Amino acid sequence: YACDAGFADCDGVAANGCEVALASDAAHCGACGAACSVANAAATCAAGACTIGACNPGFGDCDGAAANGCETNLLASATRCGRCDNACPTGSSCAAGACGSATDADLSVGLLHACARRSNGTAVCWGYNGYGQLGDGTTTTALAPVSVRGLGDATTLAAGSEHTCALRSNGSVACWGRGTYGGLGNGSTVSSAVPVAVTALSDAVQVAVGGAHACALRSSGSVVCWGANTRGQLGNGSMTNSAVPVAVAGLTDATQISAGALHNCARRASGAVVCWGLNREGGLGNDTTADSNVPVAVVGLTDAVQVSAANEFTCALRAGGTVACWGFNIYGQLGNNATMNSRVPVAVAGLAGAVQVAGGGYHACARRASGTVVCWGQNLYGALGDGTTTNARTFVSVPGLTDVTQLSAGGYVTCARHASGAVTCSGSNTGGQVGDGTSTNRLVPTPVLGLP
Repeated sequence: YACDAGFADCDGVAANGCEVALASDAAHCGACGAACSVANAAATCAAGACTIGACNPGFGDCDGAAANGCETNLLASATRCGRCDNACPTGSSCAAGACGSATDADLSVGLLHACARRSNGTAVCWGYNGYGQLGDGTTTTALAPVSVRGLGDATTLAAGSEHTCALRSNGSVACWGRGTYGGLGNGSTVSSAVPVAVTALSDAVQVAVGGAHACALRSSGSVVCWGANTRGQLGNGSMTNSAVPVAVAGLTDATQISAGALHNCARRASGAVVCWGLNREGGLGNDTTADSNVPVAVVGLTDAVQVSAANEFTCALRAGGTVACWGFNIYGQLGNNATMNSRVPVAVAGLAGAVQVAGGGYHACARRASGTVVCWGQNLYGALGDGTTTNARTFVSVPGLTDVTQLSAGGYVTCARHASGAVTCSGSNTGGQVGDGTSTNRLVPTPVLGLP
């Protein structure tokens, strides 16, 4: 017997006739046995030719050629960072799908302490140390940087309220400081003044630390979290604390994560953003004030290249260099010249040319491609760095900062890494978190001792 055009008897069984549609069967595409396979993607068959069904998380088909599949690593390509049409500015690199400097993993500010990575993979921390969050084996507060013990291969640092974590070069994560709620991720609720390994985590590409919890982005695009879960900040559909990593529900295509005090957000490969956890001030951006223990989509945001979760508010850097924020706004931390909360993203007024955004306690800052910095929001202790203690509902320029390669904002402090490797900080210094050897608040950027 003869098969109709476009069909074939590929199994040789006459009873089921010509069972294969050669135009659409991915296992027999155009001919029996011609199975489709494309790199970094699920393959399909269309009109008898193999094509791309869907790219794997973190990859993109930027050249439109099915033959080489989804050829671009969107997590690391400086010319196609996060999306095929997003090129990073000159001198900027791509990390976890967001544009920034190659030193973007080197600096992190928590509530009352801060940490910096040295070029050799070691780390130093300074500030309040009541739970061992400086990692030097003591609980003694340090007004200047002290070395983290036993850490020589750090690639990323993340400081939270009372604990700190580091991504290591082999994809594992180590944490230190307060472990009361399981925030160290090692199966224990005991604090540690030196780094301890997070349980069963060997493929992490980013780590983020919040109030009493932490999260890690895995190479697959999935996310795991551990620690306190009182407001659903672990994202696994429960409100139960976990001392070991648990998977965030339904999230498989994340390219960057950020942890706030009691909520988290993730940027997806598409440029959309999802958030989960506390939402009483609208910090999840989904036009409600209901907490969520699973990720929910931020309304109207489809072109994010980086997200920064803070204390009940969140900001996102958009592809064109603008910034949008949402949530708590009593101090003007949304930057939209208002003090009313917003449950959906609103634009930071007049800001353009941004390449990084950093949310702190009740303030936020942005780094521009030029290396200059602007900040907005609460300024009670000088965290905006403009020499005043006046809150700002729209951004103000930080004087003297012209070569910044990375920003990090914490509780009431902002720190900047300079092209030279030096670090400057401004804001509250009661716990020594400015790192200048004193406990005097600083209203302008002040050098951290001993860096680089």
